[in-house]
Amino acid sequence: MLRKILTAIDLTEDSKTVLEASSKIAKAKNVTVYIVYVLEPPNVPFFDELPIEEKEALLNLQKVLKEKAKETLSEYKQKLEAEGLCVVPIILQAQVVESVLEFSENNDVDLIIVKSHKKSDIEERAIGSNSLRISSKSKIPVLVIKDDKTQYNHILVAYDFLHTSEEVLKFSLDLSSIYNSFIIYL
Repeated sequence: MLRKILTAIDLTEDSKTVLEASSKIAKAKNVTVYIVYVLEPPNVPFFDELPIEEKEALLNLQKVLKEKAKETLSEYKQKLEAEGLCVVPIILQAQVVESVLEFSENNDVDLIIVKSHKKSDIEERAIGSNSLRISSKSKIPVLVIKDDKTQYNHILVAYDFLHTSEEVLKFSLDLSSIYNSFIIYL
């Protein structure tokens, strides 16, 4: 049973697709939506050894990003609340994957929704994928939005008759009822 959804956003247009998916599911199931933005610390080797001007420039950039995140979260909150949803905007400051997973566990979140960005193979190997790492480490279901579609006609579910697969089965049935989708079980 869904009660809380964590919608992880960034400050790109891709977040709107994730927000639409969250909205549709939240409306159908009358759940709370946490809209989460993670502001990562500057990833600069030897930060402490940088000249003061460069440190200040990086810290100012962090402030600008945080303000932009506040504006974006406020805009998204207003949009979803206008649709009758309960929305909680959150800004976390740490590493993305760990923050999303820790927040979801500490707040009894039932579903995480993230966007998969199109990366080249080299980018994928070099810097990894937050959505991949979140989905592989999460103890709860993760819905990864791969493109800008907002309607899903077919849902493919891998089912192996284990106890955990029962939860996947229930979740896929819920999802298919929301999207009026055809389910294919493997």
